[in-house]
Amino acid sequence: MRAVTVSVPEGNGDHIDINFKDGPPLLGCDNLYVVSEQVWHVPATNSAGFSAKAGRDYVIKLILGTYDKGEYTIKLQCGDGPEDACDDGQDNDTDSLTDCEDSDCFADLICSGGKGGDVCGDAFEVNGGSPVGLTDVGDKGIEFDYWNTTKNKANDLSAACAPATAQGPDAVYRFELADPLHFNVSVEFNDFMQEPAVYLLKGDCEPGGLVGCGQTFFGLSIMDANLDAGTYYLVVDSNAIGIDGKPHADDYSVEFFFSEQSPPEDCANAADDDDDGKTDCEDPECFEDATCTGGKTGEDCASAFPVNGLEPLAQGQQYMAWNTTIGKHNDFAGDCNPFSPEGPDTAYVFKLDQTTAVTASVQFVNGFTPTLMMYGGLCGHTNQIDCQTAEMDTATVTQTLGPGQYYLVVDSGDALFMDPMADDYTLTIDAAAP
Repeated sequence: MRAVTVSVPEGNGDHIDINFKDGPPLLGCDNLYVVSEQVWHVPATNSAGFSAKAGRDYVIKLILGTYDKGEYTIKLQCGDGPEDACDDGQDNDTDSLTDCEDSDCFADLICSGGKGGDVCGDAFEVNGGSPVGLTDVGDKGIEFDYWNTTKNKANDLSAACAPATAQGPDAVYRFELADPLHFNVSVEFNDFMQEPAVYLLKGDCEPGGLVGCGQTFFGLSIMDANLDAGTYYLVVDSNAIGIDGKPHADDYSVEFFFSEQSPPEDCANAADDDDDGKTDCEDPECFEDATCTGGKTGEDCASAFPVNGLEPLAQGQQYMAWNTTIGKHNDFAGDCNPFSPEGPDTAYVFKLDQTTAVTASVQFVNGFTPTLMMYGGLCGHTNQIDCQTAEMDTATVTQTLGPGQYYLVVDSGDALFMDPMADDYTLTIDAAAP
């Protein structure tokens, strides 16, 4: 059996998750989650497929994407494969994957452009290698979709802002911009339990040309940036070693989207200049602007971001700051979270001139679970006053403090998903009478 197609009457679920489980004969649904091997496929609305092995029984579980219910039909199709034409718009081997989406076509000239994608010198060419410019993107932008795999690829590249990339195989895409453009890329692994990384290099594909890393969450990695004209290399990286001691590797889809840049954000005019719903220091474009950082990097205590310009906090006032742990170094570790030694972090410093009740909260944008640490006097673990890990997406510390200087550290250590989850965040500090 090579494919499963499911149809549900209109109005009975706007999305279906189709999960395949491989197990012993006559496996009951009660045992669906304890079988030795699993094959997951979360499809488009009506179909999903997988390569099955001979002599095995399979259980198919259907989950509607809403609380609707109704009749449905299941159609099982078998194909011997492989996909015998990669440009005819047909699913020749009935595995629910068409043309270049099908792993049978990954190496086909039509889908690969004759490139292997394993090293920068043999990178897959976006737009066939032709530069992308303003005339190409027009008013609506332009999109390029590709499919391939990190399986059997070498581990050639890594990025400092995603340390686990040094352990996983990778694939490389090259594109050229004729004009400054806005760039968005998303990479999705077929197995959402594996977490890819994406990172971007400019120029000659050397570490010194690193532009940045994307955000990764449950099989999906996304990156968004304004880019100058030039040559770039986008790396899809398997990003880790699994519990079996083998590098993560999987088939994936990657979507490139280029559009005209919005006006740059002015970080001090109280206006949303680029129309993204974020004003001044809230906007990621301002995370490194001196207006918002006080000229500091936040990387360690010596360069901690100053709260209130390092003037003493006033009781009855609230102070807010916005930044990111993405791309930051890992300098701190809190004893309330065993994963914080692995997570990138940022530091803040504030002063008090009288005894004050201080409540500080940090919230990650994408729902990850940060850790928030508070230090008194000298900035170091021996001076830790409090350490809290978020139960959901917000970590909060509350302490009554005497006059002096204190530090807050926002840490990406994540106890929920067993992996450091760097993210943009909002830090809120309330000062009140004790």
